[in-house]
Amino acid sequence: MFEVSNRGELRQVASQSFFRAKSCDISWSHTSPEVLVLARNDTDSTGKSYYGETFLHILRADQEMKESVAMQKDGPVHATAWRPDSNEYAVIGGFMPPQTVLYAAPKKKSESREGSQVPFFSFGEKARNVLMFSPHSRFLLIGGLGSLKGDCDIWDRQFLKRFQSFHFANATTVA
Repeated sequence: MFEVSNRGELRQVASQSFFRAKSCDISWSHTSPEVLVLARNDTDSTGKSYYGETFLHILRADQEMKESVAMQKDGPVHATAWRPDSNEYAVIGGFMPPQTVLYAAPKKKSESREGSQVPFFSFGEKARNVLMFSPHSRFLLIGGLGSLKGDCDIWDRQFLKRFQSFHFANATTVA
């Protein structure tokens, strides 16, 4: 991870090697210097999954925090999403049916420590693989699309209550 100065100079602020990773998805926080890195490998060294392994890490540029995000359930990470106006992020992880969990990245350097990625709310276990926050951050869509049945829930983040459920038969993506 590099910082670009006003003069266009690059300065490395964080780096991380991801072993057993063939590819990765990077998701930047909208409001803080964190980035989620979802690393993937085509094979599973444990033999538990035909589809390979996934590992979720969080990096913080201003203090070189490098930490694995502990999943609440064994299995792959299906989706991640940052809440647009805060340091919160949601993760769908685990073997089917996976668990969807809301985390908060530390707001200050002093709050960050190894193991600081602690979930503070679970949306439960359902066959889901898609996450999307509304642009104003109040609502979270948690859906099961593609090879799943198309069931979706919309949660009100302010009150942490599900207020709408619907079914998108044969839907593969949502935008």
